[in-house]
Amino acid sequence: MAALIRCGIQINRNIGHILKNNVKQMQCLKTKEQLCRNFQRFAASLAESRKEKMMIQVHKKIDYNLGVSSDLFKSVYSSLENMDSVTEHDVGLLLFICNIGPFDAPTEKRLALVDEIWSKLDELGIKPTAKLYNGKLRTYISNKKLFDPLQELMNMKALGINPDKITYGLLVEGFCQKGDIAGAHTVLQAMQAAELPLSVHNFNSFITGHLIAGSYEEATKVLDILRNQGLLPNSDTFLRFAQYYAEKGDFDSVMKYINEAYNLGVPLDQNMLLDLYRLMVISGHSSSAEQMLKFISERGLFNSLSIQKSCQLMAEGFIDAAFQIFMTTPNVEEGKLMSNTGNFLLKAMIINGQSAQEIMNIADRIVEIAPKALSHRNTLLYAYRDGRTDLAMDFLDIMRSKNYQIKPAYPLPAICGFKKQNNKEGVLKAVQMLLDIEINEDKMENLVSCAYPALIEIGMTNDEILSTYKNHEKLLKSTFISYNIVHKGFKAASQNAQNYMLDENVTEYLLNNTNLLKHYFEKEWEDVVSFLEKVQQSKVSQLKKCLVTGEIVRQYLSLHNEELTDKFLSSLIEKKIKLHSRFHNLIIVKNASSNIKKKLFKIIPPEDYGAFIPPVPRLSISFMDQLNELKTTMSQNDVEAMKLKLRELQVVGFKFDKVHLVNIVRKLLQHGDVETALKYFEEIKTKVGNKYSANLPVMFAAEYVKMNNLQAALDMINLAAEAEKETDSFLINSSIRNVLAAAPTAQDASDLHSAILKAKIVPEKELQKVHHAYVKRLSSLDDDNELINRLMKLHESFRVFPALEYVLIRFIEKKDVDRLNRIMDLGISVYGSNYFHHQLAMSFLQCGLANKAAYILQTPGLRLSQKILVDNCQYFIKSKKIDCVSALVEITKNMPVSRSAMLELLIDGYIAVGDLKKAIDSLQLFTEDIIEPPKPLLKRLIAEHKKLNVNLPEVLQAYDTKIKKTTTPKTTPKLKSPLLAQKLEAQDDPHSPETPK
Repeated sequence: MAALIRCGIQINRNIGHILKNNVKQMQCLKTKEQLCRNFQRFAASLAESRKEKMMIQVHKKIDYNLGVSSDLFKSVYSSLENMDSVTEHDVGLLLFICNIGPFDAPTEKRLALVDEIWSKLDELGIKPTAKLYNGKLRTYISNKKLFDPLQELMNMKALGINPDKITYGLLVEGFCQKGDIAGAHTVLQAMQAAELPLSVHNFNSFITGHLIAGSYEEATKVLDILRNQGLLPNSDTFLRFAQYYAEKGDFDSVMKYINEAYNLGVPLDQNMLLDLYRLMVISGHSSSAEQMLKFISERGLFNSLSIQKSCQLMAEGFIDAAFQIFMTTPNVEEGKLMSNTGNFLLKAMIINGQSAQEIMNIADRIVEIAPKALSHRNTLLYAYRDGRTDLAMDFLDIMRSKNYQIKPAYPLPAICGFKKQNNKEGVLKAVQMLLDIEINEDKMENLVSCAYPALIEIGMTNDEILSTYKNHEKLLKSTFISYNIVHKGFKAASQNAQNYMLDENVTEYLLNNTNLLKHYFEKEWEDVVSFLEKVQQSKVSQLKKCLVTGEIVRQYLSLHNEELTDKFLSSLIEKKIKLHSRFHNLIIVKNASSNIKKKLFKIIPPEDYGAFIPPVPRLSISFMDQLNELKTTMSQNDVEAMKLKLRELQVVGFKFDKVHLVNIVRKLLQHGDVETALKYFEEIKTKVGNKYSANLPVMFAAEYVKMNNLQAALDMINLAAEAEKETDSFLINSSIRNVLAAAPTAQDASDLHSAILKAKIVPEKELQKVHHAYVKRLSSLDDDNELINRLMKLHESFRVFPALEYVLIRFIEKKDVDRLNRIMDLGISVYGSNYFHHQLAMSFLQCGLANKAAYILQTPGLRLSQKILVDNCQYFIKSKKIDCVSALVEITKNMPVSRSAMLELLIDGYIAVGDLKKAIDSLQLFTEDIIEPPKPLLKRLIAEHKKLNVNLPEVLQAYDTKIKKTTTPKTTPKLKSPLLAQKLEAQDDPHSPETPK
């Protein structure tokens, strides 16, 4: 097990831990019937908990646009099949997943899953609804499955289900995908008769219908009709045209509509662009697909989207096209993540039945690109997880033929798998591969714990094993001894040791597994001593002999059985068996009794006895009492009373110490009495020299700048350079901000800034705040050239760029491309490409250029930071810039950013500006994306409606009812403790005895 975990073939899980803890809570139950009833309750709650965890995981994948894999979908689907309580939402979620995935499944499998789910509605106890029908039809449309819209409509009405607005829209799309414009118009007339409003999606469907029918002119006329209806085309509008030409391989026409969408401010997102690439690939237009992928790579790719699309292509058999996406994706993994590079491709190939040679070829190509990737190991991992033992053995054969490294743990799951299948030939082949591995790490453990038991189980004797693997006789004999020690005890092992030589393999195994032998120590302590004596007589190195003995002695000490340990140590002394010289350093030895220590020291070499150095006592620090009366006047900010008190103290000859004088000077400067403060400052210098805080001269400098005495301020800053550094960074930064903010001119600010930096009175990590205060003063400049020059000079000297957002917005609004490019170079060099591009996008958003912001957020290699986006949204909300939040939510719709978090911020923004109608409209987006709105958000919305005395809309009333139900305390207590369990049973069974207190 440990070897498998170390090699990455198995994940460590503490199986049964929850069951163990909960069973303990039920041990007090008195009758068998009580135990059965409560165990059933516990099993049901455990199943519900497991379902809830999986649902959270699925929602998170959907929320962040990460896609749902086949494994996760299979787990959720199988769990729902075994559940008693399946809701309409659960089935709707499965249909929604089939609409967008599983991302590593081909189109045919997705459609098959939809039909399978639909056929099991009765079995699951779910009645078809309009919502579920819409989910099924949407999946058909997204996977390009042609269906009969009229037949589906008749099926709905036969079940007593009335179509809604979404259903009509999907039926229109169904007719249009077949090029049946007349049928689509029939549905459109039904919508108008039902007084359902038309949306841009309905017109987009007609564009597809006309294009499929071969009427390009009619498709272009739809754009004019759309605008006449007061609607604006969206990105999907232009995608319809691009898809039409992508199927024909006309790259130039595809780019025409991509650019047109961008110029109108509705750019096609990465998901749409990758769909166009896939469409070109499956249509056989490889050259156009290459051009498309080159264009996409120049704009940039998100890892999540590229993973999903490449897996889909891999599942559909387009291996080279899938790998090209992987090649184009920026490699941003670091450290341990590098070992998993390209795993998604390998997993998609395995679960979709690709051959072992094709999979290993892709693994080789991944390693060529990312040398740190463990692709060959990961192919084995996924094959074992998928139950493909034969495939894993094929992988191992290919790896061996190419002289790749094979670790001892790699064949272990194959041995176990073949053993379960009762495949003797497979077990023998896998064991042979294990024995042939040259790496010795963990090999002995794997032989003892896995290979040898498997050989015994298929009916082989030791002699047959030795004859089968003649070249490994010595290692196998060591395996026999080690196995006997663990499973038969030291006595049997000592007898077998006469036939089989003890060697380094046995001692190494014992060192790593003494915890498995504890149950032999009490009953067979004499045999343990005999076995250690044989170890001492063997040819094992002296170090290994001492280490093995020491580990067993440590186990005896941990038993806390002094009588047994005493007998054991006495036998070791008698047999002259020694321990390692550093054994005495163990804490368990230091805590042993004096009798045990004496015996231990007889078998520990004396040359390394340690000596303990007593700890050095800490010195206590004393503090001086302060003068209460002076402190009172200072706390009351009564300057005149404070001066009077100071004179009284001077008259009586009282001498202030440094702490008193510093507090006096600070208080006087806060009230602008520079002359009096300077007198006490001179007294400080007389008393302690330059051992005062640098913050004091800086405070004087701030006051002198306000008095337009720049030279005196510079002198004070120079004086601060000779003083002790201020430990409180807040104080010194506050004083420096006051100095720079009071500078009369920009040149004065520059001189003061240079003097502060030259004095080195601010820690290096705090210098950015000094630069920010300086640039904040410079921001009053109206001359752009002057601002650029000073920023460039600041960057050349200190590699900083404060007030980034202000400067970016300034030049974006002026459309000053030349200066903006210079600023961009500075920003990237200071903040790095990732952070700077986020801030540049936010600046474009604030200037009303959402399409530019979307383009920037798709920069090649950019790693989207949700924290930066959320922080900017919160800033926009505080600034009442809700349009920026709305634009950012739309831009990140298909990006690896939490959709739930972004929608919540948008609704909070509308609440902040009092636009509750738009807040409710935005709430509907949660439902469309199969995302559960956060309860705190719903509570805020409900509270805001009640605060303004506005009636709750229908959608909010449903959520309000749901929240009240979940917050109502349950009448039946949960099974949390044994006492609660007894009380619960007493309520269920009126004949049960009274519950003891």
